[in-house]
Amino acid sequence: EAARRYLPDRSDEDWSFLATAPRIDVFDPVKYIPLGRAGWFMTLSGEVRYRPEGFRIHATESRPATIDNYLLQRYLFGSAVNFGAHARVFAEVQSGVIDGAVRSPRPTDRNQLDLHQAYFSWRRVTAGQSRFSLNVGRQELAVGSTRLISASPGLNVKRSFDGILVSFRAVGWSVAGTAARLVSVA
Repeated sequence: EAARRYLPDRSDEDWSFLATAPRIDVFDPVKYIPLGRAGWFMTLSGEVRYRPEGFRIHATESRPATIDNYLLQRYLFGSAVNFGAHARVFAEVQSGVIDGAVRSPRPTDRNQLDLHQAYFSWRRVTAGQSRFSLNVGRQELAVGSTRLISASPGLNVKRSFDGILVSFRAVGWSVAGTAARLVSVA
């Protein structure tokens, strides 16, 4: 039986095994929704994250004490439509909300509603389980150690990129190339 893996980036999940596997998980009915043709199915996904934060700056002779307490909220809802083994479309909306006193919010804390990801993906699995894939559109990227280029999941509003990603994965190694632009948070 294939493992049910819920990943940080829902676009990386593969629920095609549910075409023949028994439905034993509470989320199985939304992870594999048949679309009437062999190999065509839809997957729904979501994330709700609440993170309380706060800080206190002690008073000095020239200014009073500052206390900020707030709740960061992130909501992600997505859908993948698979057109057989090779093609699919993934789309995800995101909302980042702050509740509480914030005297100087960061731009990555708030975004009422945003198209976070929307891309077309084409992939081909070759002999020996090597995989070639091409993604075109708005997507999360992770390069190397992800210190410089990533979705920055620790932020309240995750980052995405408009562009193209080409990758090839074989057993034990992978290579990828991308041309993309960071989407600004409005």
